[in-house]
Amino acid sequence: MHNALDAFAKHQHGLMQMNANSRSRGFTLIELMVTVAILALLVGIAIPVYQNYVSTSRNVEAFNNMNSIRLAEEEYYMENNSYVTGVKYDASTNTKTLQTSALGWSPAEPDNKQNFSYEVKAVAATASNSSSYQIIARGIDRQVPSSVLLTLE
Repeated sequence: MHNALDAFAKHQHGLMQMNANSRSRGFTLIELMVTVAILALLVGIAIPVYQNYVSTSRNVEAFNNMNSIRLAEEEYYMENNSYVTGVKYDASTNTKTLQTSALGWSPAEPDNKQNFSYEVKAVAATASNSSSYQIIARGIDRQVPSSVLLTLE
């Protein structure tokens, strides 16, 4: 009787293992399709949010650089009673008259990381003794907004 119970227990154990093995063969097609759909939805939400974040950070970069140019212009104006105009800083074309002018301004980022080119233009009738100026930041590549304009008078 002891042998019969052992045989029955082994048989039951074998059936349980067979049921467990038959259930864990993998995922069904529906489960995989639902998983792919959820991932596609998450990616569809995450990519535009990331692009907006990058665009906003680049706009902040342009504004900060334009503000530092403005500070340099105002400091120059206090000493010389005129603004420095007609100067540019464009790393893509290696035009750096803004850096070599009396302002001596250059962005904090290295040239290979520049997203904008900067230009200072006179607004008044005479460029030699201008009473106001514009600072223009233009995007260098397609991922950057075309231009940001700051006008001071």
